[in-house]
Amino acid sequence: MQETRAIDRPFRRLARTGKIQEAVLLGTRAEADKALRAAHHLHQQVEGSLDGPVGGHRAGTPYSAFDQELMLWTLAVIADSARAVYEVMVRPLSASELEQLWEDYLFFGELFGMSRDTMPASYPEFSAWLQERIDSPEFRPTSHGLAVAPAVAFDIPVQALGRLMLHCNNLIVKGTVPEQVREVFGIRWTPAHQAAFRVVSSINRLASRFLPDPSGDVRLKPD
Repeated sequence: MQETRAIDRPFRRLARTGKIQEAVLLGTRAEADKALRAAHHLHQQVEGSLDGPVGGHRAGTPYSAFDQELMLWTLAVIADSARAVYEVMVRPLSASELEQLWEDYLFFGELFGMSRDTMPASYPEFSAWLQERIDSPEFRPTSHGLAVAPAVAFDIPVQALGRLMLHCNNLIVKGTVPEQVREVFGIRWTPAHQAAFRVVSSINRLASRFLPDPSGDVRLKPD
C-alpha cells in the first residue's frame, strides 16, 4: 500500500507534509492550490482496515484519510501544538486571540476537505473536545506508532552542527506536549528536564520582546 511505504519513510513524509503546509499558509494562491491538490491525491491512497485491535477499535475497523473524525484529530494536534509553543516561547494568548487562531484553523481544515459542521465551533469547544480525547482510556498509540512517532519527533537527521539545536528543539517539544502524551509514549521527563525547559522558554520570551513582530496580519482568509 502507498500509505505503508510513506510510513516506512517517516522523515521524507514529514518533509513533504511541512512543504505542503508552508505552501498553504505562506504561498501564493496558485502555490496553495497546487499543494492542496497534491495532498488530496496522497490522501486518496490512504485507506484500509486495522490489522489488530487498537483502543476501542476492533481489528478490521476501516480507516480513511478522508474520515472527518480522523481529519479533526490531525487538525487538533497541529492547532494545539502551534498554540502551546507560542504561549510557552512568546506570550500567552488572550481569549479573543485564541478564538481568532481557531477560526484560522477552521478555514485551514476546510481547505483540506473538512466540513465545518464536524469541527468544534469555538475555541473553548475545541479545547474541551481535545481534553476529552486525551483523557479517554482509548487514547493509546499502536505498536507502529510507538516505534515511529518518537523517531519522527525527536531523532530528525541533522548534521553534527545541528545536534545542539535539535536537543533544544526536542526539549521544547517534550515540554509543551500534555503530560498524558509523554506517559503513553514513554517520554522521559524529570525535574531536571523541567528546569531546563523553564530556562529555555524564559530566555526566548525575554528575547522576543526585543525583536520586531514579523506577523502582521497573516490570518488565513478565503477569497
